[in-house]
Amino acid sequence: MKKILLMLLCAALLLTGCGNTAAENLTNVGSAGSTAELTEEAPAEGRSSDEIAEAAESSKSSENGQTEGDFVVPEIDASVAADEEFTSSVFAMDTYMSLKAYGPGAQEALSLITEDIAALDRSLSVTSEGSEIHAVNAAAGSAVAVSAQTRSLISRSVALGDTCGNALDISLYPVLTAWGFTTEEYQIPTENTITELLRHVNDDEILVDEEAGTVTIPEGMQIDLGSVVKGYAGDRAVTALEACGVSSALINLGGSTIRLLGTKLDGSLWKVAVQDPEDPDGYAGVLAVSDCAVDTSGGYERYFEDDAGNVYWHILDPATGYPARSGVISATIVSPDSFTGDGLSTACFVMGLEDTIAYWRENGGFEFVLITDENEIYASEGIADSFTPAGSYENKTVHVVPFEDSGE
Repeated sequence: MKKILLMLLCAALLLTGCGNTAAENLTNVGSAGSTAELTEEAPAEGRSSDEIAEAAESSKSSENGQTEGDFVVPEIDASVAADEEFTSSVFAMDTYMSLKAYGPGAQEALSLITEDIAALDRSLSVTSEGSEIHAVNAAAGSAVAVSAQTRSLISRSVALGDTCGNALDISLYPVLTAWGFTTEEYQIPTENTITELLRHVNDDEILVDEEAGTVTIPEGMQIDLGSVVKGYAGDRAVTALEACGVSSALINLGGSTIRLLGTKLDGSLWKVAVQDPEDPDGYAGVLAVSDCAVDTSGGYERYFEDDAGNVYWHILDPATGYPARSGVISATIVSPDSFTGDGLSTACFVMGLEDTIAYWRENGGFEFVLITDENEIYASEGIADSFTPAGSYENKTVHVVPFEDSGE
């Protein structure tokens, strides 16, 4: 019998407060093996595409007070002190999320955000029968009417994947299922199974018709936005916070996605710890940053082990259908928006060190910290000074990668 190990850990751990030791400040918000309990809409089966679209728009309007992607800001309690802290939490997208914001508008913003995250989960979950993604997958080969939000997110995801040689591909879901990562019924698929499933992995074949308001995927394909949806939720959270006049907040979307607004109240930088990829109780270093997104991908988040001790993790290479073996075991992206960071952390894990460096030099717009399977740390020059190795990596040298290629 195979020995199965599953670890759903935070890819980034939060360091909060001042004056304490780093260990005392660590907050682990992971939830091993948990399953989200969602309030689902009526199943899409039997409903027309118009009814699905209408239900989705009605859900967004009535449940989280938004119209065309904008938040309706409630009346703000101006009597709240500027340094008053408000917190909230929600279990969604198969993870525990914690939110913290300060001052007038913070409480109102957190209420909007928790409602919005729940609505996004209902609309974009691949497993919920009432979601738009489930409807698209169930109707593979036919056009399905979906909201503008879903169309935009699909288009942006495909476009992002195209920029990195399709190291990110939202049509990989059936292959993940074959490995058991979506059901926790782990197995090693046969080579023939993977070869057959890969015939339907190509998200460039997804048709998004803006005029008709529909999405069509080919027969045999299934899509999943799990690689970007938390990042998208983080960006929307900042939109809500700013709309409510909040200037300091930390949105922890399960540890692997951290979205920061401004600085701490005292003007100091937020401290975000990067998980040690080989030690579930440790961390590899600390980032001191502000007003950005920090997203980390690592094989330690979810994996299983066979009888021979071989480890198979959930981050698959879309080109092979097997767990990515690029030499990178942890990829952290620091970027202005968490949609990009969320997607690129997965893509860079798949691409490996050299291709990530080449991609960064060609495209820019983000910084990275990569840890290799030789336990070496590489950081782009724009973030290297903000990263301090810690734990088992404390005495490691950070290899600073210059933006300009010296040709060496």
